[in-house]
Amino acid sequence: MDVGMMMIFSSYGWEEGTDGQMWEEELRLAEIAADLGFDCLWSAEHHFNDYSFAPDNLQVMTHLAPNTPILMWVPQR
Repeated sequence: MDVGMMMIFSSYGWEEGTDGQMWEEELRLAEIAADLGFDCLWSAEHHFNDYSFAPDNLQVMTHLAPNTPILMWVPQR
């Protein structure tokens, strides 16, 4: 069985936080998942919504790849 984490790129109700803080937190959580031995990482895609924080999963994953080499990347389609 593989254990993974879904990156949503949403503020989770942190109204006082900025988009930059949310972005950094999501990337930090992905690196923690790799350190903890998770097998894969999923990334939500928001290009058809008003909230378009991560419109291209491949860019997000190539950004994370050097820091999380053990994770299998699973982009949503």
